[in-house]
Amino acid sequence: MKKLLSFPLALCLVSAFVFTSCSDDENDGNGGNFSNLSVEQRKQRVESVGVDLMNKINPADHEIAVKAINSLDILLNDANNIPEEDIQPSPFPQFNMKSLRAMTALNNLGGVVGLASGNMTIAEWAELDLGTYTYDSVKEEFDFVSGTDNKVIVKYPMEGSKTNNVKIEASFSNSSTVVDNVIIPSQVDVELSVDGTEQISASVSYKGELDNQNDHAIITIAGKYVAEATVSAKDGSVNCSATLKVGNELLISSTGSISGSFQIPDADASESDIENEAEKINWAKVDINIMGQLAITGTANPGAIIKADNEIGYDDENKATVDALVAVYNANMDVSLVDLSDNTALAKGEMYTYEDKYCYTDWQTNKEICHYYYEEELALRFDDDTMIDFEDFVDDRAGFGELIDAFNRLSQTYEDYIK
Repeated sequence: MKKLLSFPLALCLVSAFVFTSCSDDENDGNGGNFSNLSVEQRKQRVESVGVDLMNKINPADHEIAVKAINSLDILLNDANNIPEEDIQPSPFPQFNMKSLRAMTALNNLGGVVGLASGNMTIAEWAELDLGTYTYDSVKEEFDFVSGTDNKVIVKYPMEGSKTNNVKIEASFSNSSTVVDNVIIPSQVDVELSVDGTEQISASVSYKGELDNQNDHAIITIAGKYVAEATVSAKDGSVNCSATLKVGNELLISSTGSISGSFQIPDADASESDIENEAEKINWAKVDINIMGQLAITGTANPGAIIKADNEIGYDDENKATVDALVAVYNANMDVSLVDLSDNTALAKGEMYTYEDKYCYTDWQTNKEICHYYYEEELALRFDDDTMIDFEDFVDDRAGFGELIDAFNRLSQTYEDYIK
């Protein structure tokens, strides 16, 4: 089922991998003219918006949900570490923890789009035996009681609790969708509660056949963080959109569209068949809006890039092949980082060939021998034709110290919750 439903997602997100260059005309493409701000001021503008965005997310709001999911992970891992001769047969199968974690990944709208498209899908939970799984702390295993309704219920203790104070309830609709002979529920609802208080709710709907999908996912955390995504896919066209809100405030919105002469591959399609269809994508567009202040916007011809990549025969020790691929990237895409306050481009993306080398001293000749390696890298080009490697642009030394510190503080807080 994953392979079957993930192709629309791959098409919808393919631009995220290839939107890394632009045309040479500073007045063409997205964002119009370049900003009048200096390069340093542009860095400060991006940093300011980034810090503001991170400050909208309070890790404390997610602490209970993160700890509850991590506690289940610990229980399952502990069960897996029991010596084989001591393992008792258990009706409780391994949960898809990736699906659970995707629900709390508010900084990754791609994960929410993935839920909507069937990738990392909680619909897989319908494959479990329906009923209630209750953790027995004495036996250190889950007891199972079968049920007649379309539900899977899991009860277990959050780390440090002496009672099963966490409850996950997954409900599946009676109706189903048949996609290329694969039956999946047309509606899946999941709720995670701790001590009777809802911490996470998720609702995912799947409608249509493989060649005409209309899917939707919405995830709510702590009653205030809401991530929502839709995916529609049919032969020749894929569209997706996603939003992240805190309360009534829209933080991020994104849309993606892809068109061409491709057909959605069947479930048993080979990698070669899938690649052949991907080469038929002749147009893609992505727009990401950040708090109404910044935008990443671009268009591309992914099929031309994919086809050229296959034909060129990429070799990281052959600079000519990398140069050729870089040229194809830059000829087939246009992407900009836009300041929405005046709709001007802060920078435009451009691929270039990065050279690296590995040197060592030959022990027989005592001479230094170097091997050179090449790869395509993303740079930001400014209107004075100067270019800065993207990683250097966001490096601490390049003026993004406060933004990086804010991100590190946010990440560290989440890590502390699961230690």
